[in-house]
Amino acid sequence: MRKGLAFAVLGLALAAGSAWAGAPAKGSIDVDVLSATSVAGQALPEGRYNISWVTEGEATKVVFKSGKTRVEAKARFAARQDAAAEHTIVSRGANGSKAVAEVRLRGKKDVLVLDGVS
Repeated sequence: MRKGLAFAVLGLALAAGSAWAGAPAKGSIDVDVLSATSVAGQALPEGRYNISWVTEGEATKVVFKSGKTRVEAKARFAARQDAAAEHTIVSRGANGSKAVAEVRLRGKKDVLVLDGVS
């Protein structure tokens, strides 16, 4: 009985950890980038982009694609207090430069936070 209970508790803990607050393990969205920015040090001109991601363990790879432009970055999921109203990107920067810091998913409290952007 105890052994069965221990496996049930372990199974629930693993399921909760892998689903981390409902963050999707993989997916894609389309977003309009309204002004030039950058991702992982590479220029991202304005335009319509397909943003896809795949999570393996704690590592998430994000790919921004539009025409011949393809940029990859590392990210992690983080929870926010409120769900996003629309699919959006958030760019931050200093001294006139901008870099994508977050990808927000419509209807989700989870956001993709790109590595290396403060």
